[in-house]
Amino acid sequence: VSGALTAATLSVTAPARSVQLLTGSGNLTSSITMNSEVHSITTTGASTIALANGVAGQVKTFVLAVDGGTLVITPTNYSASTITFADVYNAATLLFVSGEWVPISLVGAVSA
Repeated sequence: VSGALTAATLSVTAPARSVQLLTGSGNLTSSITMNSEVHSITTTGASTIALANGVAGQVKTFVLAVDGGTLVITPTNYSASTITFADVYNAATLLFVSGEWVPISLVGAVSA
């Protein structure tokens, strides 16, 4: 093989992520913005979220940033019933496809 090698610089920019910071207890459903991709949640008592259907290909990540009480998320259409977050940094990433939320990753969070 003959020829010259040339150096190139590859520049990669990570896409911006819309992060929503939530703090509270009780029913936090009305606080969730569907256009945010990441939800960092601080619970100040037992908390619940009813997650509405998304749009095809939508990804959402939920992280329990501060544990002041258990967080239970109930997606409208989901392969199980709920996702429970009991400890700091429990996390779940979901993908909306074929009319339902599908778990891509669960870290400490429990799907039941």
